[in-house]
Amino acid sequence: MSRLSIVKIISIAIFMVSTPFAFAYGNSQTLTDGNTTHSERADSAITAEIKAKFLKEKLFGEKDVSAMTIGVETNNGIVRLTGTAENNAQIKNAEKLATSVSGVKKVLNDVTVSDIHNQ
Repeated sequence: MSRLSIVKIISIAIFMVSTPFAFAYGNSQTLTDGNTTHSERADSAITAEIKAKFLKEKLFGEKDVSAMTIGVETNNGIVRLTGTAENNAQIKNAEKLATSVSGVKKVLNDVTVSDIHNQ
């Protein structure tokens, strides 16, 4: 097994162990607008759920997703995807998965196809 494979496996294991904690401790916050009170999911919980969906799809799903090279940032429910993918299908699948998460208002997709895979 190559060193890169070992690093990937360790990264996946750490991520899978830490994801439930993000859901438990950052799931929602209550906001007040004048007379109304509503609840929004915390950005950290949205980011964690999207990353978990990417990883789950990569390991067990039927859609091709570049789980390790796509970054996810969330700010006020707006998700920005960055990084690289092997092809356009991976980019579209990542955007669909991110859009499906509760609390996501908008997805800004800045993922590009890797130059290595364009050759």
